[in-house]
Amino acid sequence: MHTSKHRPSPAATVDSQGFTLIELLTVIAIIGILAAIIIPTVGAVRATALNARAAANLRSCFTMHALYANDNKDKIAPYQLNGEVLTPFRWTHLLVRDGYAGTARSITLVDKNEVFGNPAMIRYYQSKGYDLQTTNTWARNGNIGPDPDGKTAGRVVTFSGLEQPSRTLFITEGTIQSNNRWFHNEVWSSTWLNRIPPPADFQKGKAFVLFADGHTLLMPGPGLKDLWDNDQLFSQGAQ
Repeated sequence: MHTSKHRPSPAATVDSQGFTLIELLTVIAIIGILAAIIIPTVGAVRATALNARAAANLRSCFTMHALYANDNKDKIAPYQLNGEVLTPFRWTHLLVRDGYAGTARSITLVDKNEVFGNPAMIRYYQSKGYDLQTTNTWARNGNIGPDPDGKTAGRVVTFSGLEQPSRTLFITEGTIQSNNRWFHNEVWSSTWLNRIPPPADFQKGKAFVLFADGHTLLMPGPGLKDLWDNDQLFSQGAQ
């Protein structure tokens, strides 16, 4: 008996060649286009989130100062205290020690308390290879005092004594010290004008500011220089 061999129809054959070169290049091109769309979007979302955290941190710092003032006859917390267990003993240590920073009470951990800084600034300097020893980047306005070693030594400076709180700089971006590890946590108009705005590729030349009425802004450097040049009229006690 004659038996014919079964041959699969063309439709039943399997193409073993996989993707053609054109198809592969098309897929790569599509992936590249999607990456070009997604990566900047993710970066923008991350920047927005970091800015939101920075603004929230500044508002928290104002709340701490307001609580301190409420307990101390409207006095603004001193920038620095002498004769304390730590040297220097700054406003950040005081607010933590006296319980105005929530449950955080250990003054030895203040330098790592992120509420006292801008997370975007920390990321910026870390990306440059700086060996940062702190997350405290905020700097108090030195003229708003009181500072035992400064122009407001021995004077009482109160919130109600501020002539223009909505135009008075209270806290802004600190500048990194020459050792590239710490930030200056107090700033005076003369030094600020020489050191700020931040690097051009950081926050597009803008800096966060907390005003003495509690509102925050991300301001361009020239606008901040105008505020300093107007001499601020910080308070009657500081003149």
